[in-house]
Amino acid sequence: GTLRVSAPTSFGRLHIAPHLNAFLDRNPDLVVHLELSDSFVDIVGEGYDLAVRIGELDDSSFVARRLAPNHRLLVATPGYLDARGRPATLADLGDHVLLAHNADTWRLEGPGGLQTVRLHGPLRTNSSEVVREAVLAGIGIALRSTWDVGPELKDGRLEVVLPHWR
Repeated sequence: GTLRVSAPTSFGRLHIAPHLNAFLDRNPDLVVHLELSDSFVDIVGEGYDLAVRIGELDDSSFVARRLAPNHRLLVATPGYLDARGRPATLADLGDHVLLAHNADTWRLEGPGGLQTVRLHGPLRTNSSEVVREAVLAGIGIALRSTWDVGPELKDGRLEVVLPHWR
């Protein structure tokens, strides 16, 4: 048989691809079609059997199982922050390069409740992988999931910006 799976690019690379060998060994008669994309995918219309999504489930016709919490933090390299300054308030983000994919705003929750930050900067992309590489290259500040940048936060390549906002 065939199993058609859809997942976001970074998540698929970090958390699905490393387990494919063991999964395929245990299921020798199965062919896996793994489609990674950061764009909207019509799960039913395109015939997927399984989809991994990050966020809340809107369509109640799907059967969903929460795999893990998704904590997102503002992050940047120490070098970027040394050069451009460390924001002390959300308003300070106006002086910084903000990196995102497929978004014009960030909705952040923190001490002031829910706030919207309008995004600006020299880079627009549909790829979360490009945002990940851009923040690691020191181009700006990004809102990233801990599952995506945990190792870089632990080893100091990235640091949390405005830690009370998520």
